[in-house]
Amino acid sequence: MTVLDKAVRVWDSRPGSPQGGNGKHGTGETFFLTFDAVAEIPDDARGAMLNVTVLDADGPGFLVAFGGGGRPDTSNVNYDRDEIVSNLATVRLDQTGVYLYTSTACNVIADLQGWST
Repeated sequence: MTVLDKAVRVWDSRPGSPQGGNGKHGTGETFFLTFDAVAEIPDDARGAMLNVTVLDADGPGFLVAFGGGGRPDTSNVNYDRDEIVSNLATVRLDQTGVYLYTSTACNVIADLQGWST
């Protein structure tokens, strides 16, 4: 397991963020979060440790972080309208990143903490 000395912000959906966010992720949206541009994860890495934060939600919902093979029935972050909620998630890598699913529209921030081989 490799833990970074300093977390790397890999995604921030808020408009104007350095990661190129263009606003909230939609209700029922699945998107792929790649780490290629911001971190050099070795080819033999199998999992990523991410701190995922949800903010500016339109209502109650949940976020799921997952690798390939389909979205699991469990959540990593549960949120409500106008809450800021974060959680550390250990997620299987799917090539160069992970998938994130938002059940209700919200902004998402993801910070890479490290990876496992």
